[in-house]
Amino acid sequence: MKLHKLCYLIVMMIMTMFVSSCTAESELDKEVPEESARYYVKYEVNAQNGWSSKTTHTITFTSEDGPASIVHEVKGFGSIKWEGTYGPFQKGDKVSLSAKNHQMDYHGRIYISREKEPFVIKAEGTGAETLNLQATIDF
Repeated sequence: MKLHKLCYLIVMMIMTMFVSSCTAESELDKEVPEESARYYVKYEVNAQNGWSSKTTHTITFTSEDGPASIVHEVKGFGSIKWEGTYGPFQKGDKVSLSAKNHQMDYHGRIYISREKEPFVIKAEGTGAETLNLQATIDF
């Protein structure tokens, strides 16, 4: 009789563990509501100095704390490549990237990522002397 009760208890414990593990939804499987989703923005700027003199230029962009700037010094006929990732941002936020120097040729991109998804290009452009890009987080 004791063996029968013991087998019954073991079977019930196994079934309870099986049922609870099948019905529990893991945190990773839950869809993140849009209003609480976090977005990250990656900026990329490539620039070429077309003059023989050394020059400085400023890259201005939107960080999670508002407008921010970085100053670069470029040697004559030199180039720079800069990228930075900032966030979190919220859906609907507007971000921008700009650079200006009369001696530089620019190429820039704004990428956006939702949560841990891959970055996608939301804005891209080139410019002689100036670069002005804007994007809205809308997905």
